[in-house]
Amino acid sequence: MITGLYVGLEGPSWLGTMMALANAASDKKAFCSKYGISISDEDWPCKNLPMEILADRGELLSRHADELTDSLNITVANAPPFRADWKGIVEQQFRIANERVIHWVPGAVRRVARERGDLDYRLDAKLDLNAFTEIMIYNTLSYNKMHWMEWYRHDEFQIQSAVDPFPRTLWNWGIEHRSGFLRTRPQEAVLLALMPRGEASVTHLGIKWQGLYYTSEIAIREQWFIRARATRTWKVSVAYDPRNIEMIYIVQPKGGIEACHLLEKNQDFAGYMVEEVQDYVADRKLRKAEIKTDILQERAEFMAQVDAVVTAQEKLTEGAVSTDQSNHKRVKDIRQNRREERERVRKAEAWELAEHPGTPRKIGGGSQSNASASSSTVESRKRGFLNILKQTRKSDEHDNPTS
Repeated sequence: MITGLYVGLEGPSWLGTMMALANAASDKKAFCSKYGISISDEDWPCKNLPMEILADRGELLSRHADELTDSLNITVANAPPFRADWKGIVEQQFRIANERVIHWVPGAVRRVARERGDLDYRLDAKLDLNAFTEIMIYNTLSYNKMHWMEWYRHDEFQIQSAVDPFPRTLWNWGIEHRSGFLRTRPQEAVLLALMPRGEASVTHLGIKWQGLYYTSEIAIREQWFIRARATRTWKVSVAYDPRNIEMIYIVQPKGGIEACHLLEKNQDFAGYMVEEVQDYVADRKLRKAEIKTDILQERAEFMAQVDAVVTAQEKLTEGAVSTDQSNHKRVKDIRQNRREERERVRKAEAWELAEHPGTPRKIGGGSQSNASASSSTVESRKRGFLNILKQTRKSDEHDNPTS
């Protein structure tokens, strides 16, 4: 009995495995309706969790499969190497599917290596993923209903019941007479158990995972980021879908999940897969290691330039400062000196625009005569302004004598 299927472009990977396992435990009536196929529950009565899964030392021989045992209580067994006969039914499904339907649709690949003069199968392709999935659903329904398993050996109870060796007939007979092994769990729990797991760090910048930062309602409510800044960071267990980097899920120790959303500053990574982000982070680290020597060289040149400027100024200072002056005398008029230097710098840096656009004019001062005339005018205006303030103050004192 084919209990589930998945049609996609993923190669042998945990992503394809988790999609097939999720479909095996889902409602097939709803699944078929997505592709415009109307069936009853009796046509494909498979939406439960098994007690055990027999694999071929592939994707289920990994740490991702551990969660199936821990969360769903499913035993995962792997066949020994080079013993395809231990799972002959699964192995034969590829041959049967090819012979029944795949080799007869446009664009079928009958031979990997093409010879000279062979037609290019890529030019004959007509089906998209949805159409091909629809065909595979029809193939599964037909196989489960009417595929005569000549090799199947009936036991005495099946012989007494005159059970035909059709997959769906044997399934229904087993559910009726040997039930008790199939279990049902909420779809959310199944999907969570199939998601890969990882560890994220709670920091003052956010929940850091794969070099990106996330936030969640519980983190804001319990002030995780403030606590991380005040004390230290800590780890949390997360589950994630490799195809959706925008959201991860904190797995609570006592059950339940907390959704975490990508922060706005990392929204540039929205829409990418986990592998793409991992490649980007690894490339950045590699690039940083490659240019580390250049960075150190640039730093050394910068420090040499600073030292050269400081050394030159030290020599000028030693030549300008009198050795018989005390430290007190050197700093006595520092405020007055600062004011005078500020006035000098302001005059030197003042902007003077041309009266006619396009006429070149030196910014920051003109000729010596112009600079002298400008300075004289400024000083004259200052003296006039000070005289006006003095006269105003004397007039106020005369009108309002103090007692």
